[in-house]
Amino acid sequence: MNIHVIASSANAQSLSQTLARQVATALTATGATCQVWDIRDLPPTWCDGRSLADYPAAYGDLHQQLRQADGVVWAVPIYGAAVSGASKNLLDIIGDAFTGKPVAVVSAAGGPRSYLAIKEFMIAMLFEFRAYLFPYTVQIHDVGELEANATRIDDFATNFVTMVKRLAA
Repeated sequence: MNIHVIASSANAQSLSQTLARQVATALTATGATCQVWDIRDLPPTWCDGRSLADYPAAYGDLHQQLRQADGVVWAVPIYGAAVSGASKNLLDIIGDAFTGKPVAVVSAAGGPRSYLAIKEFMIAMLFEFRAYLFPYTVQIHDVGELEANATRIDDFATNFVTMVKRLAA
C-alpha cells in the first residue's frame, strides 16, 4: 500500500505541514508506505492552462508519482475561509493525477468555523477529476489540537487505508 501525502503550505512551521507529517506517521503505522510531498520543493509557477509538459519538470514528476500511488492525502492550509491559493493552483496543474484515485483532505485553519472551507476543493476533485473522496476529514486550529486529536488522526489513517484497500480489490 503506497500512500502519498501532499503538504501544501509554503510556511515550514505551518500547522498543515505539521499535520501532514503526523498523518504520514499514522499512515505508516498501518503498514502503508508513505511519501510526503512538500509544495515548497516545487518551483513557483501559475496555472495558465498550458499542457503539463510545459510546466517545470518537477510538476510532471509529481503527477507521475501521484498516478502510481494507491491513495493520496492532501494537507491544506485554510486562509481567509478558503483553501490556500497555492493548493488550488497545484490542483489545477496536476489534478488529473487524481482520476479514479482515493483522495482524502485534512486541513489547518485559524478557527473552528472554517471547517467548510475544503468543500469547493473537494468538489473540484470529485467532479472535475473524478477522484474517490474519503468522506472523513481532520481539521486542526492550533498545535495543541494535534496531540488532543492523535487518536482521531490514527482512526483517519486506518479508515483511509481500509478504503484504499477496498477500492483496489
